[in-house]
Amino acid sequence: MPHDPICREMLVNGFYENELLEKMCSLGASPSGVVLDIGANIGNHTLYFSRVFSKVIAFEPSRSNCWILKANLHLNRVSNV
Repeated sequence: MPHDPICREMLVNGFYENELLEKMCSLGASPSGVVLDIGANIGNHTLYFSRVFSKVIAFEPSRSNCWILKANLHLNRVSNV
């Protein structure tokens, strides 16, 4: 969805809010732990967390965003969400 600013940032830089995500993950959380992504939207944070933590629990109540989240997980071959 190139018209969407979050998607555009993901296409250009890999992740939206990359610096924020790096700081969140450096707060002492264990990589072998579980992280929650509540309001996962299309999966930017979920995908990032899936590379850092052993398990991600993502919740997205919007049906259309949930389909995009699932597609992003499939396209990126993510299996720990």
